[in-house]
Amino acid sequence: MDVNLKAKAVKTNKEYPESGMSFDKSCRLLCSSDFSKVFAKPVKVGDQCFTILAINNTLNTSRLGLAVAKKHAKLAVQRNRLKRIIRESFRLHRLEFCHLDVVVLIKPKSVDTTNVCLFKQLNKLWMTLDKRIRKLKEEY
Repeated sequence: MDVNLKAKAVKTNKEYPESGMSFDKSCRLLCSSDFSKVFAKPVKVGDQCFTILAINNTLNTSRLGLAVAKKHAKLAVQRNRLKRIIRESFRLHRLEFCHLDVVVLIKPKSVDTTNVCLFKQLNKLWMTLDKRIRKLKEEY
């Protein structure tokens, strides 16, 4: 296959900047102070594989932080797989809830769970988180 054909086949985030489906640096929690704010007083949802912590932010977008500990996923391959799955799931759902800072923590069981099951569990957790956030906004 020609190198030019391969380059054309790869879609980049720059091709669809307005679609909201990209996942660039502005969509990530980068510094420890951002993580500390989320850990201080979060809305929590969880299951056997993940715990999701979230707080409202003042930005126009939702941001994701990952806490994938070596304690739970010993091998780098395992940690990277989990991070890819979480990022992709968040990317697909982040337009559903705006103005949130989210941190996803893994649990030991997530290492042995299949990708399909992990996506299903994350989908359920995103829906539960959305319901809790909406309920809190209605109370205020």
